[in-house]
Amino acid sequence: MADPIEIAEASDKRSESSSGVAGNPGANPPEALAYGGLAPGRAPLPAAKSRDPEVVPKARRRTFTSDYKLRILREAAELSGTGGIGAMLRREGLYDTQLSEWRKSAAAGLEPLPRGPKPKPVDANAAEFKALRKKNKQLKRRLEHAELIIDIQKK
Repeated sequence: MADPIEIAEASDKRSESSSGVAGNPGANPPEALAYGGLAPGRAPLPAAKSRDPEVVPKARRRTFTSDYKLRILREAAELSGTGGIGAMLRREGLYDTQLSEWRKSAAAGLEPLPRGPKPKPVDANAAEFKALRKKNKQLKRRLEHAELIIDIQKK
């Protein structure tokens, strides 16, 4: 019969060879864990660049003055060569849709449209209606109170 110690040693050798720990130099043997996950003699990986902790302000939409729009429209009208308008748009950081919208709105004076929800129309009689409803409610309460008193007096 085989010695129990020899069986355990043979079992350990088989598990090492099947897992590849003993034969694989890139694996992390138990002694490597004592060095922070690195085997002795291996250099750590270069540290990754840390992010800049400064908070950048929120991006804002660019706004263009009417003078700037007119200048760009005049310059675009003067450019007639192939690729001239495209080069001008790239130089200025604009899109062709902006140029076409500015052309459409040039007749209207290039005033920007107000953004956001449309304001509700102000009703001139709204305050008067509110006051009349309040007065009507008060009068109904007084009437109910008077009717209650009359009913009690009848009995």
